[in-house]
Amino acid sequence: MPTDPAPASKQAAILFADIAGSTRLYETLGDSEALATITRALDVIRHICEDHGGRIVKTIGDEAMAIFPNAANAAYASITMQTQVSALKTSRGAPLAIHAGFHYGPVIEEAKDVFGDSVNLAARLTSLAKSGQTLISADTRAILSPSLRARTRPQDTHTVRGKQADVAVHELIWQE
Repeated sequence: MPTDPAPASKQAAILFADIAGSTRLYETLGDSEALATITRALDVIRHICEDHGGRIVKTIGDEAMAIFPNAANAAYASITMQTQVSALKTSRGAPLAIHAGFHYGPVIEEAKDVFGDSVNLAARLTSLAKSGQTLISADTRAILSPSLRARTRPQDTHTVRGKQADVAVHELIWQE
């Protein structure tokens, strides 16, 4: 019996963007209005990904996972996402925010989904990020252009579940 060939690995940037405070939105706005607000923000994120050469792999609740061909595209998309989502308001005038993270490295793309250590690390970085923050790995920062590296600042080194060594983390500054 022939076996399927192993899926090929490729290099890509994986970015997660999570709407901050969505539980509170459901509590304060009610289910329908909160869902509409989150959907509006995720639509903005989707368009920004496409504008920067990426694509949304999937959305899960209030979070989007995207893939980009390189780290620079993910960085510029993240800066634009933070800027545009922070300008959105709920019907009661409260601002929206995201916390995000991305990592560039090897991934396996299969049936329009993406798998691998790089995906897991990007997800962990996102969970470490505070509202309005984008976190990236030091390895990803190292391959960014000097102008993008200048927009980062070091954060603490973190113990990341599933990684043997601690991960050096940097924040990508999106405010001018």
